[in-house]
Amino acid sequence: MRPFFFSFCFLILAFLSACSHHSDLMSHYVPESQPPSTFQSFDGNVFEYVKWLPQAPVKKVVIGTHGICGIHEDFQHFAEFLLCHSPHTAVYAANLRSQHGDPIPACRGDIRDPNAWYQDLYRFTHLVRKAHPKAEIIWYGESMGAMVSLNSLSAASSAEDRPDKLILSAPVISLDQHLSPLYKTSLTIGANLFPAYRISLDTLAGGKQHEISKDLKHNDEAAMNPYFVKSFTLRFLHIFNKEIQQMHRSIGKVEIPLAIFHGGQDFFSTKHSIEAFLQTAPESTDTRFYHYPEAFHLILYDSQREKIFTDMLDWLNRS
Repeated sequence: MRPFFFSFCFLILAFLSACSHHSDLMSHYVPESQPPSTFQSFDGNVFEYVKWLPQAPVKKVVIGTHGICGIHEDFQHFAEFLLCHSPHTAVYAANLRSQHGDPIPACRGDIRDPNAWYQDLYRFTHLVRKAHPKAEIIWYGESMGAMVSLNSLSAASSAEDRPDKLILSAPVISLDQHLSPLYKTSLTIGANLFPAYRISLDTLAGGKQHEISKDLKHNDEAAMNPYFVKSFTLRFLHIFNKEIQQMHRSIGKVEIPLAIFHGGQDFFSTKHSIEAFLQTAPESTDTRFYHYPEAFHLILYDSQREKIFTDMLDWLNRS
């Protein structure tokens, strides 16, 4: 199974690099930061979240869900942009279960049931609705967060759990181009036999490199990320793969306005594959596809982010 581990771990490590953080900030107005808050999820676990609130009455709230090895503060650039250009829009973002922000260290890099991701997002959405009962709610999922957001929407059982609009940013909709059927079968077997066995991704990456932003070209940059999760269990990798497959069923249930933002230099998905994926949404669903030929996977930190954020704001303001 070692060839499988090498290939799959390299692929996941590329995700980790794609979620490395930069310290550069937009040159214009920077809002006064607020200390992180916490919320209790369905199982009693307490997760940290941050919020960016405008001074004007809140009419829209964007709820951000970050990607692998990400953190709630990944949405800072976007929040700063909205506070400058959309004075009635707030942004909330919480740390994702199974990542560095998981309150239980042993659970970082592991997940037993993807429904836990869904329930966390529902609980967080309830908190936001209670704080802003008249506001429009928009989910914004980035990379792996796009997977969690879309599948959570599909599994939602009540209107209170669902947003009013959905943004999928840099979604990864397939691993087929990277993994053969034999590899995927090996993963299933390994996850069933040794679910808690962990793969040290930085050890098995083998030095392969892919560009995931204009300024991030080397996978070893991920190790500089303070939120880097050094290993993932076979159970996590198996569930991760299954959840990506689930996205192709989930999109067929989307009934709210949906926008996908994609970079032409994204290593994980092609323009053609995203367009084909979006076409499987119901015909009655208002869908939009925004493509940026020179942008990379890391859209929240991309050099073209102000153009991308401007398009996102235009879409958010559509009735």
